[in-house]
Amino acid sequence: MRIAEIAVIAPQAEERKQFITAICSQLDVASEQLTVGRLAINDQLVLHLYGLATPAENQSQSWDLLSRKLLGYVVLFSWHDKVSFENIKPCLEQVTTRPETALVVAANVGDTEPPALQALSNKSIFVNQQGKFTFYKQDEAESAKKVLLTLIDLLLERAE
Repeated sequence: MRIAEIAVIAPQAEERKQFITAICSQLDVASEQLTVGRLAINDQLVLHLYGLATPAENQSQSWDLLSRKLLGYVVLFSWHDKVSFENIKPCLEQVTTRPETALVVAANVGDTEPPALQALSNKSIFVNQQGKFTFYKQDEAESAKKVLLTLIDLLLERAE
């Protein structure tokens, strides 16, 4: 059996847990620092999602080791919370230095509709050429699944 691994990074443990629970059929670990979920795609492939806290500066070596095994990253933040965005900035800077990294940055818009594209320029969101930005609604499982599909589409585009 093959295992595909994706890191889900967010400032709050509840954000990570809710996102992973929306996608995975099995939750193995749920703590402040780590959430692990599994989704069996078929009898040959299992998808593991690792919910990780945003890294401290001294964690860069462990992230380098982890990143070699990952298909990609999903980085979550709250669109309406400036502190949430500030908390993910160091993570984005670290992840985007690796050109081979597949990255999806997803902003939770809560109960509101996603803003117009010009609002993006006000946030100064930088995603490398291998990445994509999208909005999602944390309380809607289908919305979380669409974020994951965005990452998979990105990986498929690279394979062409």
